[in-house]
Amino acid sequence: MLNWHEIPAVRVLIPFLLGIIVAVGVPMPSIPQWIFLLLGTALLGLHLFNSFHNRNVFGILFFLFLLLFGYQHTYRNNELHYDTHFAQYLSDEDTLVGWVSDMPTPKKRISTTLRLEYLDTCANCTGNLLVSFEMDSLSKQLQYGDRVIFHARIDTIEAVKNPHAFDYANYLHYQNIHYKAFVNTGNWQLLEGKKGWSFLRSIYQLRTQLFDILKQHLTDEESLAVGAALILGDRDNISDALRDAYADTGAIHVLAVSGLHVGLIYFFLRFILQLFPNTNRSRWLKFGISVSCIWLFALLTGSSPSVLRAATMFSFVTMADYVTRYKNIYNSLAAAAFLSLLYNPFLLFQLGFQLSYLAVLGIVYFQPKIVGWFTIPNQIGHKLWELVAVSLAAQLLVSPISIYYFHQFPLLFWLSSMLVIPSASIILLLGILTFLSTPILPALATAFGWVLNFVLWLVNMGIYWIQSLPGGLVKGLWISGYEVALLYCFLGFIVFWLNSKNVRWLIASLVFLLAFASSYSLREVQQVQQQELVVYHIKRETLIDFFVGQQGYTLESPNIDRGNATFASEQHRWAKGIHTKHAFPIGQDTLVEHPNWFYEPPFIQFFDKRIALIGQQDFKPTDTPLHVDYVLIHDKSKLHMEEVQALFEFELVIFDMSNYESQRANWRKECEALGIAYYDIAKSGAWILE
Repeated sequence: MLNWHEIPAVRVLIPFLLGIIVAVGVPMPSIPQWIFLLLGTALLGLHLFNSFHNRNVFGILFFLFLLLFGYQHTYRNNELHYDTHFAQYLSDEDTLVGWVSDMPTPKKRISTTLRLEYLDTCANCTGNLLVSFEMDSLSKQLQYGDRVIFHARIDTIEAVKNPHAFDYANYLHYQNIHYKAFVNTGNWQLLEGKKGWSFLRSIYQLRTQLFDILKQHLTDEESLAVGAALILGDRDNISDALRDAYADTGAIHVLAVSGLHVGLIYFFLRFILQLFPNTNRSRWLKFGISVSCIWLFALLTGSSPSVLRAATMFSFVTMADYVTRYKNIYNSLAAAAFLSLLYNPFLLFQLGFQLSYLAVLGIVYFQPKIVGWFTIPNQIGHKLWELVAVSLAAQLLVSPISIYYFHQFPLLFWLSSMLVIPSASIILLLGILTFLSTPILPALATAFGWVLNFVLWLVNMGIYWIQSLPGGLVKGLWISGYEVALLYCFLGFIVFWLNSKNVRWLIASLVFLLAFASSYSLREVQQVQQQELVVYHIKRETLIDFFVGQQGYTLESPNIDRGNATFASEQHRWAKGIHTKHAFPIGQDTLVEHPNWFYEPPFIQFFDKRIALIGQQDFKPTDTPLHVDYVLIHDKSKLHMEEVQALFEFELVIFDMSNYESQRANWRKECEALGIAYYDIAKSGAWILE
């Protein structure tokens, strides 16, 4: 059994986590300071007059104090609550001053985050703004810390417009970014002076120089992309095909600098420093050198949540090595999580943070138990089995949340891990040797670079080969957040049972497993009976889904952009249990007949609902308007609302995204003038008829 007295950081972390979750899930006003003062006084009094009888009271009050502290800390970290946040002073178009607070990303435009400091109506404003600069010679030179003055219209980052699609606004919300702006050439200029942390500016410059070294030696584009991601944490150069290959094989984690990489740095430093004698003074010096190098690597590779977690954890491990001599991995993990969330409580809701901690917890607890399943006398075979055990242990805790976010499960993760985990240490070592030898012995650096390029090429080819194996990936899995919680409760009680061998914990785990199975089965029953029509939010095109039970049918614009269509609709189809669909192009030559729906241009019949689909075709006026339930206007129709009203009698008119914004704006005005009920997909998101 775990001894709770040996893991005080875990006992502190749990109520603090609950406070953060409450602050996000059940938003309430700020907590008055007198409550913290009252609780603090009570805790101090109980501590000074300590007695055995007061122990439980002290524990309850301390738990409550940490829970409220977690809530208040999260509330205060939401910058929208600040009186100086620029959102409270916006006008139609503003002149603003801000500084570049992260590394600009060059794509079609130069994207970066600006930390605002001045607005026309607020001389000392605060807040983050996502800015996209038009690509030109000046914007390409933007760097961390640069101050700029610009003129732009500030817009809110819109919430997700399609059901079950990736919520980009929510993703940015947890980075305290709520607004965006597009800045064109000529509407901005650099100002004198720099902002930000000068040391971090130097780190970014060093990172750019190291990337240039990699670019010089890694001639293969995909080798450069993976090398930059694995060594420097720079994933901007990874193509969609390469990212999909790593994701489909369960090796995507290696492209994010994490505990594996920081651990390699830690063991490398430990190996070097153990060559020097241990004295009281030298132990402190070794501790300082190790922690400095670990955090330098963390900053150099982008300070992602997984790197921050690993750097904090290994800092505690290093302290145990050289200073305290006390080491408990669970305590170190909890302390690392607490300090990370103290720095930024919204890290808790970032996927990298969640996956990182769950993977490490799984490896620490389950890997030794899995290794014990088999005894392999051969040393090489035993090492390979240990690698497989690491993958199995990590997947055990990562799988529920991974399926929740990505809706797929790579069955060959164990095979890819046998390739990428040992390769990662070789690649990282070769990268460091290439960097160190470049200014001293360029010829040696060329040799290291050639080997590095070859190893990376070999790993990429191995990943592509694993991806090509049949049956290696299960896609379209869907579980709800409630079901994820049930699975983690099941795994938690399994851990309690393994520690105590008390059958009550096993029974409790089976209850949660049964609850998960019941929830999943109930959703399957509902899907068999479902009847749903969806008109998606997709730029410049029309995409309509019809769900009849677990069968899907689609009407779509001819030559539709398949990538955009997939992004808009795929996750909703998975959520509805649709794994096979039949697609038909919208047009005069298309005729679809089905027992529950049909399409005969320009009409759609879906069960008892009739829809007129109005595009650019000509309509002959009739004496009496034809009755339909809905009118869907698409494909830049030139009709006015009066003409539509003369042709059809209907309950609601819908405009989709295949129409120009100017057209939709005119139709909205016409509908309001004529008293017609309308639904604009551009404003309100996908239209769903159930």
